[in-house]
Amino acid sequence: MIDDRLFINRLYDEGFSLLVEARNYFQFSEAARDSSRAENPRDRLFVNYQAMRLTSRMTQTMAWLLAQRAAHAGELTTVEACGGDFSLGGENFCVEADGHDDFRVPSGMRKLLDRSHMLYHRVWRLDQSAREKVAK
Repeated sequence: MIDDRLFINRLYDEGFSLLVEARNYFQFSEAARDSSRAENPRDRLFVNYQAMRLTSRMTQTMAWLLAQRAAHAGELTTVEACGGDFSLGGENFCVEADGHDDFRVPSGMRKLLDRSHMLYHRVWRLDQSAREKVAK
């Protein structure tokens, strides 16, 4: 488990803020609505694939951060928070960054993809460190 509660709380706040931004983007953005109506089905599929990647990163990241906060609050043990159901998942899908600079993806979504990618990698490194500490 990561010992620095303030650090986890700040990462959680950053992740939650990004999650709200992504939700607002998909719910209210004209660009998001227009990209889902692209004429070419391959382009629509590609943009939807990137949206799924963004959603997966945010889901995995927030779940991991919530588990760490639960461990700090004594609701989970360190071993529970760092393994099994609470370890960070989706590595094969979330680590990749292809498509972030593709012109078919609207600019606002590309920015969200980049930010979610950076956040996921930071949390992934923390997850790896936490797993190593628990394994000792």
